[in-house]
Amino acid sequence: MFKESIKMSWQNIIHNKVRSLLTILGIVIGVASIIALITIVQGATDSVTSQVESIGADKITIQTQGTPLKQGLLDSDVKKLAEVENVLGVAPTITGRTAVVYDKTVKEDVVVQGKNEVYFSKTEDLIQSGRGINILDIESKGKVSLIGQNIVDELFWGQDPVGKELTVGGVTYTVIGTLQGSSGFSMTSNDDAVIIPYTTAMSFLGTKYISSVDVYMSDRC
Repeated sequence: MFKESIKMSWQNIIHNKVRSLLTILGIVIGVASIIALITIVQGATDSVTSQVESIGADKITIQTQGTPLKQGLLDSDVKKLAEVENVLGVAPTITGRTAVVYDKTVKEDVVVQGKNEVYFSKTEDLIQSGRGINILDIESKGKVSLIGQNIVDELFWGQDPVGKELTVGGVTYTVIGTLQGSSGFSMTSNDDAVIIPYTTAMSFLGTKYISSVDVYMSDRC
């Protein structure tokens, strides 16, 4: 019975070659389409997941509006946050705007960000050249800076800015690194930014308060 069924099926295939070919072709195309669709979806999912993780899937941002009695977090508050269980590190942010000058060329309204060594250790693909801010820069309130790509292009065209001196708000800083150009996926851009140690930024802006901190957690959701 089984052999007769196989024989009958084979005869049908032989006698209906065009129909059989079209059926086989349809099955092949259908299976290939499903495989291709699964591959594309998985690739897109992996890409988005990777980019989301790169901007901080394990990061909590705390922003404080302040009160008349206390306008934000103190440096001591930031250190206490770093001691909380499952916290891998805390990166405060101090932000202001000023003009920067190099070789008599002025760029107005540049964003100045105060960061610490944790920010650079926890943020992937941030540095284009040079180095990031380290703990010695923080403790010594060093006059060092990293600059975004637009500043590199406008003030240091054709030059390596690392090691050169840049005037930020009337104060001279040594450029220790350049920042990667921001991608279209980025929620914020560093292309027009100058990053300096946050302790230096607090003195530069004349404030003892921190309005924003990124807290990096060891346990992800």
